Amino acid sequence: MVMSEIVKGDTQSDTQSDAQSGQQSGQQSGQQDKKIEIYKKQVLDYCVEEKTAKQISNLLNIKSRQYISSNIIKPLINDGKLDYTNKNAVNAKNQRYITIKKE
Repeated sequence: MVMSEIVKGDTQSDTQSDAQSGQQSGQQSGQQDKKIEIYKKQVLDYCVEEKTAKQISNLLNIKSRQYISSNIIKPLINDGKLDYTNKNAVNAKNQRYITIKKE
């Protein structure tokens, strides 16, 4: 086998690897998106009464409050589905969240 054939063969397998890797990461991303949507629904159902980030963390069994804040709470607030109870100090230690009722 000539060196150029070996290099060409390696390039093809690398391209196939990259394609498979892309599919896997796309599937993982889709699964993660579904999981986040499930979490959001659970939070909205749970926060019909005021709840703290710690209570939400316990409900979802997720230890990272930063993950919960950036992936679940803030998007729900931005979508107008969840609200702060202390709007004057959104980063307050004792901040609570409540589901906005549809009228």
